[in-house]
Amino acid sequence: METKDNSRKPESFMKIQTDHYNLPKFIVSEMIPTGVHLFAGSPKTGKSWLVLWLCDRVAKGEMIWEYDTDQCTVLYIALEDTKSTLHFRLEDITEMGSENAYAVTSCSSLDNGLLEEIDGFIQKHPDTRLIVIDTLQLIRDSESAPNYAADYMELRQFAKYTQEKDIAIILVHHLRKMIDSDPINMVSGSTGLIGAVDSILVLEKEKRSENTATLTVTGRRIKDKVLKLEFDEDTNVWKFIKYIKGEKTSIERLVNGIQSILQTEKRYQGSPTELAAKVREFDDEFNLSPNAMSRLLNENSISLKKTYGIYYSTKRTSSKRCITLSQLKEIDHDDAS
Repeated sequence: METKDNSRKPESFMKIQTDHYNLPKFIVSEMIPTGVHLFAGSPKTGKSWLVLWLCDRVAKGEMIWEYDTDQCTVLYIALEDTKSTLHFRLEDITEMGSENAYAVTSCSSLDNGLLEEIDGFIQKHPDTRLIVIDTLQLIRDSESAPNYAADYMELRQFAKYTQEKDIAIILVHHLRKMIDSDPINMVSGSTGLIGAVDSILVLEKEKRSENTATLTVTGRRIKDKVLKLEFDEDTNVWKFIKYIKGEKTSIERLVNGIQSILQTEKRYQGSPTELAAKVREFDDEFNLSPNAMSRLLNENSISLKKTYGIYYSTKRTSSKRCITLSQLKEIDHDDAS
């Protein structure tokens, strides 16, 4: 008779509160952190125009509507286009492209070496932080009907890869024809696709002939947003019109407190709780909780650097999370690296 060996302990257990881990880094403030993202829309609604423009802006470090971007190398895998099509589209949306933006029009499937090919590109371009695959269906091997388990496990490969490489991957996908009050339910395929990704962006027109659309953004590590956009047919660029839900977060009040701290301290280090208390010394109406303040800093770390000249970093020690803040001109070599 066999007996169970209860002395064996899995080595994969971690201490949730004390083990070291990294917060997601944002490629586009408040909207696209590192991780895997599904960007869905109906055919011929302008998805490819939007992601090409997004790639160009991130490669240049230019704003996406009201959101700052972290300039980096970008790879656009445009499987529905030819090289000449990409060339003419890029000429339409910008006067000059970026040397940090690369594109290919063919690749292997996910089960046949795609991630290895991306690995090879990243080895040659180690500052790569964003990869866009247009479209998801063209790198899948299976032609069978949607299946939750298969869809989930397929996209989990991307989730694990983005975590390992600390990058963002956007997968362009399609919507079902059936209308639903919740745009997320219109994503084509099983709910396994939705469950496996970090966030979902849905571009939806009420009528195909219209040049306006809504962009719904939802995810695990971002606040829900709904933006109204208008397609400019002269420039082929989707322009921001207004927020329908979830306006851009204002960080002015927090920044004012931080700048007051840095006037007396060249460099600040402390826990989120300690920082929140310190900000209240200069602004007694500041009411963000330490956790909410930490999220706000992380989501807007690009803006802190670009707009306000503030260096921000965070790390967890064995006992607490530690935030470091300083003016960029005060950063020493070790911090910058």
